[in-house]
Amino acid sequence: MQYQTNEATFTLPERLRDKTVHMFVLNEDGPNEFSVVVSRSNVPVNETLDEHVEHLKAELSATLPKFQLMETIDRQYDGYPATELRYRWSNNGMPMYQRQAIALIKSGTADHHAALMITATCLRPFSEKWDKAFDGLLHSVSISEAHKLSMAESTDDAPAVLAEEELQEDYASVNSAYIFALAIHDRVLHVYDDEEQACRRVNALEAEDGLWSFFNTEGQPLQAEFIEPNTGKIWRSAGKYRLRRPLLQTMDPLEACIDQIVRVVGSHPLDSIAAVRMHLERQTGASSADIDARL
Repeated sequence: MQYQTNEATFTLPERLRDKTVHMFVLNEDGPNEFSVVVSRSNVPVNETLDEHVEHLKAELSATLPKFQLMETIDRQYDGYPATELRYRWSNNGMPMYQRQAIALIKSGTADHHAALMITATCLRPFSEKWDKAFDGLLHSVSISEAHKLSMAESTDDAPAVLAEEELQEDYASVNSAYIFALAIHDRVLHVYDDEEQACRRVNALEAEDGLWSFFNTEGQPLQAEFIEPNTGKIWRSAGKYRLRRPLLQTMDPLEACIDQIVRVVGSHPLDSIAAVRMHLERQTGASSADIDARL
C-alpha cells in the first residue's frame, strides 16, 4: 500500500504493519522533565476499546516494576471515544509518572484496527503546567479522514441513525435510571446506565472543574456533590462525588442543549441524537400524564 510520512511517501510491502513511534522531548541529552510519545499497536477488528484497555492494563501490570494504576478516565480524540490511564511505576528505582490516552482508529488492513496511544511522561508527579500541556495536546488531536472509524466501529454499538419506527420499537428496552453527561469541550453526550456508573466513569477532577454537565433521565440538570473532596495541588488526587438536583434552577435542561450536541456515546437504543430526543419527549409526556392523573 502507499504509505505517507511528513517527509515522504513510499510503497509499503504487503504484510508489514505500521508500528511507528514519534517521540517529543525537551532536551537532546539526559533526562527530560516532560516528554510525549505517540505510538500504535494492532487490535483485532472485533475487539472493543474497553477490551483493549483491559488487556493493556494487564500488560502494564505484568511488565512495569511497581506498577500502580491511579485512574481510568473517559476521553475523546476528535469527538471519538478514548480512554486515559494515569499510573506510576519504577524505572531502575526511579519513579516514573505517566498519562496515556488510547483510541481506536482505522489501520491499513481489513482484519485489524490500530490503537493510537499518546503517552506523556514526567519524572515527578505532573505539575499543573504539564497537566495543562498534555490536556491541550489531547484536545487538539484531529484524526485524518483515512483513519476515522465509523461510529458503529468505534463504539461497537448499533448504527447511530435509526428509522423512527425502529426507535419506537426498541424504546421498550430503556431503563428509568439513565444519567446523561455532556462533555463541554467536545459536545459529546455520554449515556450511562445509572448514577454509580456515571460517577465512576467521569473523572472527579474534571467534574469539579466544570468540564461536564450532568442530567437525570428526564433531562433535568444535576450537579456534583462531593462526598470525598479532591486533594493536592501538584499531583491532584480524585475524590468521590454523587449527583444531586441543584437547589436553584439556574442551569438549562438537556432539551435546551440538544442542538449543540455533535454525537452520542451510549448503548443501544440510546446511541443517537434522535433516540435521545425521543427519550426526552417521552419523559415529558409521562410527566404531563402523571400531573393530569393527580388532578
